[in-house]
Amino acid sequence: MLDVVSGGRILCGFVRGVPGETHPSNMNPTSNLERFREAYELVIKCWTTPQPFSWEGKHFQYRYVNVWPQPYQKPHPPIWTSGSGGEDTLHWAAERKITYATLFAPWTQLAGYVKEYHRHAQACGWQPGPESFAYALMCFVGETDEQAQRDGRGLMWYLSTRQARGFWFPPGHTTVEATKRGWQPGARAAGASGAARSGVAVDYEALQQAGVFVVGSPDTVVRRLKELHELGVGNVLMMMHAGPMSNAMTMHSMKLFAQHVLPAIRAFDTVESATAI
Repeated sequence: MLDVVSGGRILCGFVRGVPGETHPSNMNPTSNLERFREAYELVIKCWTTPQPFSWEGKHFQYRYVNVWPQPYQKPHPPIWTSGSGGEDTLHWAAERKITYATLFAPWTQLAGYVKEYHRHAQACGWQPGPESFAYALMCFVGETDEQAQRDGRGLMWYLSTRQARGFWFPPGHTTVEATKRGWQPGARAAGASGAARSGVAVDYEALQQAGVFVVGSPDTVVRRLKELHELGVGNVLMMMHAGPMSNAMTMHSMKLFAQHVLPAIRAFDTVESATAI
């Protein structure tokens, strides 16, 4: 419906969810991935089948499915999915030409994700562009680098929360190897930062160096986002507020981004489908 009302402006994200969400949903974590992928196939069939059909899958059974209206965009709206660099999800997305989004990964790791997606897409017979990749980061723009460094530190609040590893790594949700890494002696408790998988110290300067945070004057932010774009990433998602940061401070940062950064990054790429969000 939103695709029709907006005249085809919708991007659809298929997100499996983080491990900790398994507990309140009261679902068996070992079936989470296959439930997600069956749901994806069901939705795609809904979008592309103009007549009623039945669906008798392993996890979903519907005697009668009839979706109206059909999407405005044909065959369906562009699809994004998220992941943390695992080859299984990278390959799954590349096989279906789905935009792959990741967050809080050091750019050294991100470059490897882009390379592997490209390699598998080419093996499947197509060539992805920068629009096939998205990255989420923490961002703050100040009048000067000094002011941005001072006020942008408030973003650290978001990464200060932690969850017990038993909550974050329910058995069966991730691969055996990933679960082993999360439970290794000395591994950090998991939380919003994803530090347990990234290996980056939860340190303001280290996170900036890794690319997880982009903080500075408009010129500095443009330069850093240019570096991100040169890795092959055509979509940027940003969190520009956390915890006790004031509304006035956050709004001023967003205004500086809109006025001085956004026009510059729109000129990075000549591929029409690459976007900055």
